[in-house]
Amino acid sequence: MPCGARVRRVAGPMPDQAPDQHLTGRQPRADKDVSMTEDETFHQLRAICARILSVDPARIAPDTDLREELDADSLDMAELAAASEDRFQLVVDLDTAKQARTLADVASLVRAGAQAG
Repeated sequence: MPCGARVRRVAGPMPDQAPDQHLTGRQPRADKDVSMTEDETFHQLRAICARILSVDPARIAPDTDLREELDADSLDMAELAAASEDRFQLVVDLDTAKQARTLADVASLVRAGAQAG
């Protein structure tokens, strides 16, 4: 694929996929850890975010604007959504994920995904 080429997602699920599986290509796992506290969730998300954005975790607070303060772009946010799905074994709504700006927003997506699953 040439540099700078964009990948398009299929608009809907394949016949043999769960309704949200087409968004990620993965089935959510049945053995989700729903016992995690909000604080534990935040610390794990902060570590994921710090790794993706190559910043010190101490720079990331719940209200840190990831785009403005840490220069996250849309690909960084997509990677954060995918990493959150993998870590917390859930499906993140990609339309909502596009609008996330802070780590608190991402944590809300994770909580919503955990409740929906």
